[in-house]
Amino acid sequence: MVVYYYPGTRKEDSWSILTTPGAESGSTDVVIGELKGSCTFEETSRREAAVAAARYFAETGEADPNPTWFTSPEVYDRRPWSASCSIGTSRAA
Repeated sequence: MVVYYYPGTRKEDSWSILTTPGAESGSTDVVIGELKGSCTFEETSRREAAVAAARYFAETGEADPNPTWFTSPEVYDRRPWSASCSIGTSRAA
Protein backbone atom coordinates (compact mmCIF):
# COMPACT_ATOMS: atom_id res chain seq x y z
CA MET A 1 0.00 0.00 0.00
CA VAL A 2 1.08 3.58 -0.55
CA VAL A 3 0.26 6.08 2.21
CA TYR A 4 0.73 9.83 1.92
CA TYR A 5 0.45 12.41 4.69
CA TYR A 6 -0.03 16.12 4.10
CA PRO A 7 -0.44 18.45 7.10
CA GLY A 8 -2.49 20.96 5.12
CA THR A 9 0.17 23.59 4.50
CA ARG A 10 1.07 24.87 1.07
CA LYS A 11 4.73 23.97 1.50
CA GLU A 12 5.83 21.37 -1.04
CA ASP A 13 8.44 20.03 1.38
CA SER A 14 5.80 19.02 3.93
CA TRP A 15 4.43 15.98 2.05
CA SER A 16 5.36 12.58 3.53
CA ILE A 17 5.13 8.98 2.43
CA LEU A 18 5.00 5.99 4.79
CA THR A 19 8.07 3.84 4.16
CA THR A 20 9.36 0.37 4.90
CA PRO A 21 13.01 0.81 5.90
CA GLY A 22 15.20 -2.10 4.93
CA ALA A 23 12.79 -3.33 2.28
CA GLU A 24 14.34 -5.36 -0.50
CA SER A 25 15.33 -3.48 -3.63
CA GLY A 26 12.96 -3.41 -6.55
CA SER A 27 9.54 -2.04 -7.31
CA THR A 28 5.94 -3.13 -7.49
CA ASP A 29 2.88 -2.09 -9.46
CA VAL A 30 0.53 0.16 -7.51
CA VAL A 31 -3.06 1.06 -8.32
CA ILE A 32 -4.61 4.17 -6.77
CA GLY A 33 -8.20 4.51 -7.95
CA GLU A 34 -7.98 4.53 -11.72
CA LEU A 35 -4.28 5.42 -11.73
CA LYS A 36 -1.64 2.74 -12.21
CA GLY A 37 2.10 3.04 -11.77
CA SER A 38 5.00 1.68 -9.75
CA CYS A 39 6.72 2.43 -6.45
CA THR A 40 9.84 1.04 -4.87
CA PHE A 41 9.26 -1.53 -2.14
CA GLU A 42 10.58 1.02 0.37
CA GLU A 43 7.82 3.47 -0.70
CA THR A 44 5.13 0.94 0.13
CA SER A 45 3.84 -0.39 3.43
CA ARG A 46 2.05 -3.44 4.71
CA ARG A 47 -1.69 -3.19 5.23
CA GLU A 48 -1.34 -3.31 9.02
CA ALA A 49 1.01 -0.30 9.06
CA ALA A 50 -1.22 1.61 6.64
CA VAL A 51 -4.35 0.92 8.69
CA ALA A 52 -2.60 1.89 11.93
CA ALA A 53 -1.41 5.17 10.36
CA ALA A 54 -4.91 5.89 9.03
CA ARG A 55 -6.48 5.09 12.39
CA TYR A 56 -4.03 7.38 14.20
CA PHE A 57 -4.76 10.17 11.73
CA ALA A 58 -8.53 9.71 12.09
CA GLU A 59 -8.21 9.95 15.86
CA THR A 60 -5.69 12.81 16.11
CA GLY A 61 -5.49 14.61 12.76
CA GLU A 62 -1.72 14.07 12.84
CA ALA A 63 0.76 11.65 11.29
CA ASP A 64 1.42 8.56 13.40
CA PRO A 65 4.88 9.14 14.96
CA ASN A 66 5.66 5.41 15.23
CA PRO A 67 6.33 4.33 11.63
CA THR A 68 9.01 5.80 9.39
CA TRP A 69 7.88 8.66 7.18
CA PHE A 70 9.96 10.18 4.38
CA THR A 71 9.29 13.92 4.04
CA SER A 72 10.69 15.80 1.07
CA PRO A 73 9.78 17.90 -1.96
CA GLU A 74 10.38 14.63 -3.86
CA VAL A 75 7.28 13.19 -2.20
CA TYR A 76 5.28 16.17 -3.46
CA ASP A 77 6.46 15.39 -6.98
CA ARG A 78 5.54 11.70 -6.63
CA ARG A 79 1.92 12.28 -5.69
CA PRO A 80 -0.42 10.32 -7.98
CA TRP A 81 -1.87 13.45 -9.54
CA SER A 82 1.53 15.12 -10.06
CA ALA A 83 2.69 15.43 -13.66
CA SER A 84 6.16 14.10 -12.74
CA CYS A 85 4.94 11.01 -10.88
CA SER A 86 5.34 7.57 -12.40
CA ILE A 87 1.94 6.69 -10.94
CA GLY A 88 -0.73 7.88 -13.30
CA THR A 89 1.27 7.63 -16.49
CA SER A 90 -1.03 4.85 -17.65
CA ARG A 91 -4.59 3.94 -16.78
CA ALA A 92 -5.46 0.74 -14.92
CA ALA A 93 -7.04 -1.92 -17.07
